[in-house]
Amino acid sequence: MISFTMKKNYYLNIMGTVMLGMIIVSCQTKSKGQQVADSLFRDPKKTKAVLTFDKTKVDFGNVSEDTLLTGKFTIRNSGTEMLIINNVQPDCSCTSYHLTKRKILPNDTASLSLSVMTKHKSGKIMLYSTVSANTENRLYSLRILANVN
Repeated sequence: MISFTMKKNYYLNIMGTVMLGMIIVSCQTKSKGQQVADSLFRDPKKTKAVLTFDKTKVDFGNVSEDTLLTGKFTIRNSGTEMLIINNVQPDCSCTSYHLTKRKILPNDTASLSLSVMTKHKSGKIMLYSTVSANTENRLYSLRILANVN
């Protein structure tokens, strides 16, 4: 007959083995935060995120002074890994932006709106904004064009 102490030791050994196995497995699994950090600092030539825009310029033609212009761009991740938009940098303080999300899963999209107020502007304007991402081509240029009357 097996004594109570032997059963207790047997179950403690099994529990210890199971817990050790869980610790080993959990240490080998990367957290969501670690996966994002890895994709931010990965060599861009090895990344599989691919950024494509539906267009790279919006031409508003002739507009009146003191008009708010908003160009909308669709960003698509055509790659196989998460696309991360690191920064959107308009070249003029008169331009603002709104990005719906910075992390874009494969085959998903996000929207980027660039807005400019034409107050105190006249003639042809061409405003650039630079988008940086975790792709092989790190930088992308978008333009807003208008002729302010």
